[in-house]
Amino acid sequence: MKISVEDNILVDNLLLAINPYVLLGGVLLTSIAAFISAYVFSGTHDIKKSIILYIPISIVIATVITILGSPVIISIGIIGFGLVVLIYASNHFFYK
Repeated sequence: MKISVEDNILVDNLLLAINPYVLLGGVLLTSIAAFISAYVFSGTHDIKKSIILYIPISIVIATVITILGSPVIISIGIIGFGLVVLIYASNHFFYK
C-alpha cells in the first residue's frame, strides 16, 4: 500500500478542503459590514458605537460561513480582519 504525496497534503492540510468562495464571501461581507458600520457613525467620531453595531452583524456572517464549511477559527479570524477594516474606515471618516 503506497500513499502518494498528494494524498498526504490533502489529509494534513485542511485548508485545501475549504471552499475558497466561502472564505472570499466572508471576507467581503465582513469588510462591507465594517465599512457601513464606520459610515453610519462617521459624524460622531466614536468608534465604540461602530464596533457595537459591527459585532452582531459579523457574528451572523461568521455563523453562516461556518455552516457553509469554514472552520470556526477561520471565521473568528475573519471577524478580526473586519475589525481592522473598521478601524481604518473609521479613521478615514474621522479625517474626511
